[in-house]
Amino acid sequence: MDCRLWTLVSRSIETDRALSVMVDHAFADKLLPMGNHRDLQVWQRAYQFAGHVDRETRQLRRGHWELGDQLRRAALSIPTNLAEGSSKGRDPEFLRFINIAVGSAAECDSLLAHAELVVALDPGIGHELVEELTVIRKMLFRLRSALQTPARVTEPVTDT
Repeated sequence: MDCRLWTLVSRSIETDRALSVMVDHAFADKLLPMGNHRDLQVWQRAYQFAGHVDRETRQLRRGHWELGDQLRRAALSIPTNLAEGSSKGRDPEFLRFINIAVGSAAECDSLLAHAELVVALDPGIGHELVEELTVIRKMLFRLRSALQTPARVTEPVTDT
């Protein structure tokens, strides 16, 4: 019997539904050292988020160019660090880059709060970006936790 350790990664959706995604620890051992960061769902979400931030911050109200520039750089840093870390070939190195991505996500959160305070972004757009960032942060925390947890043998998840 093929034994694998599965970690359930779930996130809340606006409608209070839960979407569950299974992450196989073997994925980190087999695919990530080869640099397959594009297969990581958290990278895909963070990459889309960075694009959304880029589009929205280029339209910031007058006088907020520096805030938009910093927010764009922090948002792009999340998927960029996941990509670089996944190419390192070792979990400790990847964990270091995940931690940097977590820090960049926290920076985005702080910058979005400031953008809300100074009314630089439309409130609806700001809320949408914060919600997406929250999902990404949860995914980063779960990925970090899964890589920090020593692998243990469990029975595979089966449909019954």
